[in-house]
Amino acid sequence: MSGEKMSKSLGNIIILKEVFRKWRPEVIRLWLTTIHYRKPIEFSEESISQAERTYSRLASTVHTLKRLIKESDLDYPLNSEDIKLLKEITSIGEGFYEAVDDVFNTSKAFSYVYRLTTLVFKELTAKPKRALVMKAYETLREFNRVLRVLNKYFEEGVGGEELIDSLIDLIVKVRQIRRSGKEYQAPVWIRSELAKLGIKLVDYKDRIERVIEE
Repeated sequence: MSGEKMSKSLGNIIILKEVFRKWRPEVIRLWLTTIHYRKPIEFSEESISQAERTYSRLASTVHTLKRLIKESDLDYPLNSEDIKLLKEITSIGEGFYEAVDDVFNTSKAFSYVYRLTTLVFKELTAKPKRALVMKAYETLREFNRVLRVLNKYFEEGVGGEELIDSLIDLIVKVRQIRRSGKEYQAPVWIRSELAKLGIKLVDYKDRIERVIEE
């Protein structure tokens, strides 16, 4: 603190209970993970306030992606720009894990978190496509499995069983589109793959219904 090592004898220590009265535990955890564990940590209200702003941006990203998942229609097929964005999201995910694998370099890993949030607000909100939005959502959720600061946001709304249901519905819609275009090979393959998961599709003249087998 202020360039000095925290010491009880110097009286410059801060108890966590006192810190948590002012800042949420997730913000403190986020602040700690943005700094490489081998480097000394300089405690200051300014640095934690910055972590709080970062935390708010991450939470806003999750909320935005959830909204886009609910509002976006199934766009098929993806164009060349969409494919480029999809590859970029994949590259961001790979970069994050490479950084974490590099002696748990979370400070470097966070550069990829920032890249993802920027991509969401700059690219996906302008022209949301379900496949891209879902990929970004899953990538951010994977990041949180390491960081563990956004649990409550992923536990709400589109997540867990609800997310699985959304993915199943997405596949069903893809199959229905392909089927209506008389492309019979793809629908047969999708139905076969879902059957392996215990999900049975029943075809009717104008719709498709699914039954999850016990």
